[in-house]
Amino acid sequence: MARARSAARSTSSRPPPATARRTRCCWAPAASASGRPARPSAPCWQLGAGASTRFYASAIDNDQQLPGALTRAEFAADPRRAQAAALAGDYQYNVRTARLANKTRWDLGDGASVSAGLSYEVQRLEHPIVYAPPFFSLLIDTEQRNLGGMLRYQRRLGAHELLAGLNVGTTTVTGGNFAYVPGGARTLSTRVDNAADNTEAFVLDRWQFAPGWTAVYGAQAVSGSRRIRNTDAASGALRDPTGRYDSLNPRVGLIRQLTPDSQLFANLSRLYEAPTLYELEDDVRGNQATLDAMHGTVLELGTRGSEAVGRHRVRWDLAVYHAWLRDEILSRDDPKAPGTSLSANVGRTVHAGVEALLGASLALGDDGQHRVEPLLSLTLNDFRFRGDPGYGNNRLPAAPRHALKGELLYRHASGFYAGPTFDVVGHRWADFANTYGVEGYRLWGLRAGFVAAGWEVYVEGRNLGDKATVSLFSVQDRAAPTAAILTPGAPRSLQAGLRLKF
Repeated sequence: MARARSAARSTSSRPPPATARRTRCCWAPAASASGRPARPSAPCWQLGAGASTRFYASAIDNDQQLPGALTRAEFAADPRRAQAAALAGDYQYNVRTARLANKTRWDLGDGASVSAGLSYEVQRLEHPIVYAPPFFSLLIDTEQRNLGGMLRYQRRLGAHELLAGLNVGTTTVTGGNFAYVPGGARTLSTRVDNAADNTEAFVLDRWQFAPGWTAVYGAQAVSGSRRIRNTDAASGALRDPTGRYDSLNPRVGLIRQLTPDSQLFANLSRLYEAPTLYELEDDVRGNQATLDAMHGTVLELGTRGSEAVGRHRVRWDLAVYHAWLRDEILSRDDPKAPGTSLSANVGRTVHAGVEALLGASLALGDDGQHRVEPLLSLTLNDFRFRGDPGYGNNRLPAAPRHALKGELLYRHASGFYAGPTFDVVGHRWADFANTYGVEGYRLWGLRAGFVAAGWEVYVEGRNLGDKATVSLFSVQDRAAPTAAILTPGAPRSLQAGLRLKF
């Protein structure tokens, strides 16, 4: 099955947020062993002196019809049409998710604190995705369960700020793949019983060794296992590759504090990422072997901060990074079963780029009632193979060369805001051979709202020019000019909502 992963490893082409780095070693509370993201914050209660707890709860019921993919000619003729196979096969992506979590923090005094957390999530997936009778059809019906925990200890000792932590997570995926008739019978083809676990321990020290200078150094130890257990329902044949993934990942950095609110920084880190259960299940070899973990080194230089200029304020975050990777896991569409993916390790790749965020709050007049707030977010990507025997130094597909997102909002002291927005996404390749290019696009919209203590109401119009765009596409090895791989983006649309804080 083709799933949305990071742009350089995915059959999906949706551009990432301009502030999201693909190759950064993250020591924040880890996602589950399957790669699911963390959830937003929630209400917090004080338990007493020095202690507080926060509960998280979420429930999602997503029923989504999928239009399938189009050829270039079909997209040019009518970008809102659905693929014939998607209509015949009633393609859908239906997910029901429930999650409960807690995080509790204790202040131990003398600059020390301890935090602990626990989370549990259940996700049910029903996903008819391939329909090409009498040769092949595929409906995925699985249940995923994630259990995670975290522990943090922080302590300030003179010029040192210490952080030690532990993250643990387990994931199980059970269910099966089915041949199906839309609205009719299902026949089990493959029984699925997969499992993964992750354990991560880390220690980090921020040492202010001189006025305005801070050294950041530490290490992360990772240990995990992956087990795929796919049983052919007809023959009983079992495919059950199992692998362990262990690594020690050091990090060193330097921060130069220029002013109380601005700084320069540099980091050098080892990168390590074990394969997900989905990637192992999609291994192109289809045997008892397991994929290797991606590993490498990333160097990052940048500056961040904010400064007041009279009654105005500007803020910025700029980073330049270069990552040298080995055994990156890349996925492409299976030519024998479009809609499913094949995963493999590749030898050497490079992820390099620039990420920039620039914002301001500009006062209009002297009464402080009116402000204009521009915001720009820019990503420049140079992701490519490095001396690959088959692809040379070709660019990695799916990642746009540039992505720019911005807005210009007027804000009133009463809480009202309104203004235009825009998105610019650059050219992308849809195959490893770099023969099938996908054009970029430019969109504009408007958003407005009202913010008050404890609540916010908003409305946003997107793609108000109703421009035909390609938002997703399947990545292939070498895409034919007539390949049906393009998924149109949303037309002119309107969204409204209400946020509550308590």
